[in-house]
Amino acid sequence: MSQPRGDTPSVTEPAADARPASAVSEQAARPASAPAEEAAARAGAPSEPIAARPRAASPADGRATGGPGGLCIGVLAVQGDFAEHAAMLRRAAAGLGRAVGVREVRTPRDLDGLDGLIVPGGESTTIGKLLVAYGLEAPIREAASAGLPVWGTCAGMILLARDILGGEPDGRIGLMDLTVQRNAFGRQIDSFETELTFSGLERPIHAVFIRAPLVERLGPQAEALASLPNGRVVAARQGNLLATAFHPELTPDVSLHAYFIEQCAARTHAPAPSR
Repeated sequence: MSQPRGDTPSVTEPAADARPASAVSEQAARPASAPAEEAAARAGAPSEPIAARPRAASPADGRATGGPGGLCIGVLAVQGDFAEHAAMLRRAAAGLGRAVGVREVRTPRDLDGLDGLIVPGGESTTIGKLLVAYGLEAPIREAASAGLPVWGTCAGMILLARDILGGEPDGRIGLMDLTVQRNAFGRQIDSFETELTFSGLERPIHAVFIRAPLVERLGPQAEALASLPNGRVVAARQGNLLATAFHPELTPDVSLHAYFIEQCAARTHAPAPSR
């Protein structure tokens, strides 16, 4: 079995199809707005101004909305492998025959009109600091509480959990009835890949674990969707909230992204595409 290098992908690389874990390299956090640059620097982000990056589209821009009858799914884009998730969403939507706009979320305004949100893997401490710095913590929590489908992967699972072992980030969403252990499998060198049976999917998925968390307690409000052979839970769902300890965006398989798209469509009652 190959051993992934255990960092997150570089934002300077193009948003192409998901790459294998062995190709992953450390990704720096990006400032979302000029007023937050000082806070971003304290969180470990470089001082590159937001003008150097294209800003995420909002519904008023007429871009990244999915079009009439389509969906718009956001990817939190302050740090981590958000570009890979965006690429996987586009591939999954094409396979489903659905119109799905993908929007990078860096400010509260970017949450307007979303039908779903992915909180990607990365560095949970940094992402938590930037949620606070960019004023996103409360708006995301409020949107999720109101029913917005939110999927957290790896660091995103940590941020979704109600209770965290191993140190709590400054900011988090904290709505899932889970207790999660950070870095449950050890250091980067202990990263691994395995096949998992996932409830709701027809075939097993290939899961990449990189300094991954683990569910230590599954509360009565949550249900397990996938477990390791030893029974330890690595994926869970609670209503509109989905959490996975692994990185589905780092494999060629788009089935989990298709699963999330259909969850978003079910909430909005978007009709299934004609075949």
